[in-house]
Amino acid sequence: MAYRLVLALGLLMTLCLPSEARSQQAAPDKQADSGKQSSSHEKEQIAERNRLAIEVQKLRNEGKLAEALAAAEKVLVIEREMAGDHPQELAFGLDYTAGLHEQLEEYAAARKLLAERLALVSKLLGKGDWRVTDARLALDKAALLEKFTPDERRQLLRANQLGSSFGKLYAQGKFRDALSPAVEAQDIARKLLGERDVGYANTLNNLAILHKSLSEFSEAGSFARQALAIYKEVLGEKHPSYVVGLNNLAEVYAATGDYTQAEPLYQRALQLRKELLGDKHPDYAQSLNSLAVLYDLTGDYVKAEPLYRQAIEIRKAAFGEKDPSYATSLDNLAGLYASTGDDVKAEELYRRVLAIRKEALGEKHPAYSDTLDELAAIYRDRRDFARAEPLYRQALEIRKATFGEQHPAYAKSLNDLGLLYQSMEEDAKAQPLLVEALVITGNAFGENRPEFAVSVNNLATFYQAAGKFEKAAALHEKVLKIDKQSLGEKHPGYAIDLFNLAVAYQSMGDDAKAAPLFLQALHIYREQLDLTAAVQSERQQLNMFSKAEEALGSLLAVADGAKLPIEKVYAEVLVWKGSVGVRQHAMRRLRETLAANDSSEAARLF
Repeated sequence: MAYRLVLALGLLMTLCLPSEARSQQAAPDKQADSGKQSSSHEKEQIAERNRLAIEVQKLRNEGKLAEALAAAEKVLVIEREMAGDHPQELAFGLDYTAGLHEQLEEYAAARKLLAERLALVSKLLGKGDWRVTDARLALDKAALLEKFTPDERRQLLRANQLGSSFGKLYAQGKFRDALSPAVEAQDIARKLLGERDVGYANTLNNLAILHKSLSEFSEAGSFARQALAIYKEVLGEKHPSYVVGLNNLAEVYAATGDYTQAEPLYQRALQLRKELLGDKHPDYAQSLNSLAVLYDLTGDYVKAEPLYRQAIEIRKAAFGEKDPSYATSLDNLAGLYASTGDDVKAEELYRRVLAIRKEALGEKHPAYSDTLDELAAIYRDRRDFARAEPLYRQALEIRKATFGEQHPAYAKSLNDLGLLYQSMEEDAKAQPLLVEALVITGNAFGENRPEFAVSVNNLATFYQAAGKFEKAAALHEKVLKIDKQSLGEKHPGYAIDLFNLAVAYQSMGDDAKAAPLFLQALHIYREQLDLTAAVQSERQQLNMFSKAEEALGSLLAVADGAKLPIEKVYAEVLVWKGSVGVRQHAMRRLRETLAANDSSEAARLF
């Protein structure tokens, strides 16, 4: 049993991102062919080596480890002869063959090869390189495995199997079911490897990702921070695994709307990936994409668009225009155009994404259904319901066949279709779909999760539009309770919940209940403007201003009915006018400063 399998799996599960360490190791046959002009003898060596490499992989997959090892040793003979021109090939071969020895529990032989690999990569790259760190840790792990008892090795094999189960369940969207194997794998790693081990950190990362997917952000943040601390201590900051940890923690902050915490982590991850892997590497593109998504979420589209485009070009060069990862980058840019109201550009890109995913993944793949959804939303917003409906229905059928009728993805399609029928004023069709989606989401996540709150809010909105204000208010109260627990009372999303509930009360004629909710929403928006102005674009600040202005206007509308003291209402108006004046003055001064330096990058972005 090879420890490196546990390690690789742990990295693979980090948000399903490519592992930098593994992506640096291209397939041996491709590396050999990319060298300088080969002599006739060298070409024969490369051909034989590639034939043997294919045989090794086939035998290993069939569980014929002894035969695979014999073939791998023949590969090593060729690689040693070619080491002068292709030393990286030899390093790869030494590591791979050592892994076979470990699986056969031949640890002395594994350590010998790993020691040779460590010396080789140290000479090639210098002792400070992260790949040298990996080579040293692999040698240490081989020594540790040799000291383990047979029972301890079986337990570590069990942890590897649990990691595989976790990965499959996570990929299927069965997050709650994936929790048990992830926790058990963490417990085994802690007992056998200790709490200062990279493999243990990987299990923590898996748990962070899982809890984030379950919207359990406190737990996700705790696990992500623990993993990051271990990576920093054991590997240092100049290591790809540390960058993965940074990215995962940033994802948690972004998911909770804490963009001021997320942005510097994303920027640091971007900087490190450029330094460690270069600015043409696919993982650098992933960091560009993550930072672009953050700016997209905060409405800073001027910053987001060039990052999306840069990521697109890197993935195009690395994978070609028919690769799913290239399609994902196009999809993100299309989403930005949709958010900025440029539905023509968005539609064009979504159609390209749909074509790529159809060819690369097939028409039954969940990613294909996602694009159908996005394209349908473009048509729905244009009120082109005849084109939107069949796309939503096709996405629904794909998700039904892929995930079944009790999966959150199927519930999302029901919600989408229900909201479409609501827009079409076909309430008899809309209501049962929204109710079914609510039940499925509640069963999948529990009734205290934000995912459930989204479905509840959709149904509440339906009742509000249908004039069923009491039902709407009851559901909005439930949404408010859930989001108070998951988001906190300072989050803009919580302010939206307060506003929606206040509108329901106002529609019922209960101004006394509506007024304090409008007031609380107004205060949250105002506080958010003060806290996040430094990382928000002008567009985003204006959007927040408009929400605050709407809350203030609604408060004034119910002030008499709620019998609010006139001095209290007047005070809110004065504060609002003062804050608007201060911000307008600050923005004007900033424009003047930037305009004085036309070459300033900040001036261009502003």
